[in-house]
Amino acid sequence: MISTYRRQLSLFIIVYVIFSLTIKIVNAFENVHPRINQKILIGPHNINAHPGETIQLPCIVSKQFDATVTWCWNDFCTLGKAQLVRHDTIYDGLISIYQYAAYPRFRLLINERLNHYNLSITNVSHKDEGIFQCQIQRTMYAHEARSERVRLTVIAPPNDQPRLLLPNMPLKQGQSAKITCVSSPSKPASKLILYKNEQILTTELSSSTYIYELDINTNKNLTKLIYTIKDPDSSWNNIIIKCKQIYEFTNYSQLYVTGKIQVHYKPKVRIESQNRHPLTVNSTATFRCIAQGNPEPQFKWFANSIDLSSLTSSIINIPLSKHVHNHSIGCTAINSVGMTNTSIRLLIRHPPVLIIHPPKFVTLNLDSKSSSNPTVLRCIVDSYPRAKITWYRYGEIIAEGSLFNLTNITKREQQGIYSYHIETDGFEPIKNDFIIYIKDFFLGKPLIYIQESKQYNRLFECQVYSSSPILRITWRLNDEPIESSDQLSISTTCDDYSCKSKLVYDYPTIIPSSNSLNRLSCIGENEFGIEQSRLYQMDTSDDFYFVFFLI
Repeated sequence: MISTYRRQLSLFIIVYVIFSLTIKIVNAFENVHPRINQKILIGPHNINAHPGETIQLPCIVSKQFDATVTWCWNDFCTLGKAQLVRHDTIYDGLISIYQYAAYPRFRLLINERLNHYNLSITNVSHKDEGIFQCQIQRTMYAHEARSERVRLTVIAPPNDQPRLLLPNMPLKQGQSAKITCVSSPSKPASKLILYKNEQILTTELSSSTYIYELDINTNKNLTKLIYTIKDPDSSWNNIIIKCKQIYEFTNYSQLYVTGKIQVHYKPKVRIESQNRHPLTVNSTATFRCIAQGNPEPQFKWFANSIDLSSLTSSIINIPLSKHVHNHSIGCTAINSVGMTNTSIRLLIRHPPVLIIHPPKFVTLNLDSKSSSNPTVLRCIVDSYPRAKITWYRYGEIIAEGSLFNLTNITKREQQGIYSYHIETDGFEPIKNDFIIYIKDFFLGKPLIYIQESKQYNRLFECQVYSSSPILRITWRLNDEPIESSDQLSISTTCDDYSCKSKLVYDYPTIIPSSNSLNRLSCIGENEFGIEQSRLYQMDTSDDFYFVFFLI
């Protein structure tokens, strides 16, 4: 038993010594050849080559010392046996050139110092086309590494112009249509551009689609450009479509093919005025209906929704009056695709006409309980352009618009002469006065105003307003009554609410002295009492010109 134990111990010691030596050898090996993360530093890229050229696909790597670099062609990662052809010495190292026995035009150029493993192909032909890839094989201490898959294409320019495939003509508005342009076979594929009357059609994803195919007959590439016209309309009618084929790899001339688009579309219609001046009453307006469509549309007139199909001319003449202002006339265009209407309004210039106007005399009762007082005054005007209405009191603007609020007039001091002005662009303004008279039981006296006449004669006018009959009007100069005589005349006229007394005078007789102070007044009387106007001072000069001062 003791001998068996001794034998096992000896075996364990031997195994331990061997394992220790192995670890030391591995550590020593790693110190000499450290572990490296293998990768492709510079790999090949897609290349287009002319027949007969020599090309070189680069592959610069970082790898373990014992890793093998190989090239794959069309996913076959062995090109067979390679034999050394020669060594070339250059400034940065020694290049070993190997030739593959199965592919004599394929050579591997190796620079061990710089880790260059480049593949060279001489006298390139169409047989060499395909996918190439450089790879570093896996080792005990590192994973494999692969370059990008790249394509070698041997240039073959197109031999013919592109083909343009158009749908059946004419197109119809509202129905989408596709235009297809197909390139002539080539390698690499040609580029296609579509033009609409010499303007490049935008290539939105929603309208354009590019398709690349392999032509089985020639083993070359085809490019298809499909453009969708979502809604053909008048902008596409009689359009020249051009498809241009561009091949960028040679000096091959650009070829193109053209076609014509025709569209049946819904009519477009508009009314054109043949009038040089604004429309006015008692004139004639001329309008023309211009309709455009494919097929050629028929049209008819209408006015305020009344069919005027008897009018077959494209030109219509309309006698203008105020009654047709703001009426509409229209034109309808019809073809096999659809119908379109358009209309315009007849805006006829006419002077302002008062539809509703304020009364000349407005009586307000100061008794707030009275329900008979009017609350607003209305001024409604028919005109074009629209009239502007402004309300005044003694020349000062107090309101604008068609309504004048009376509820704010609550004091006797607010009574007097008011006016409204109607202004319409292009026409004479209208100006009218009216009286607001505040009546109560105790203060129902008349309103009195004196104004100088603007006539050539020397004339004063006394205007008296009253809601009750006016009993008498008298004139006074310096508090002395004035009666009609050879030197002056007094005349009075009355209507429902007012009386006007006119004083025509000869100043040298009526005015005793130019140095005296002369004051003129007018007095009105009704059943409620007597009211005197404000006094006017009369100043004379040698040229017989009167200046009146209100006192």
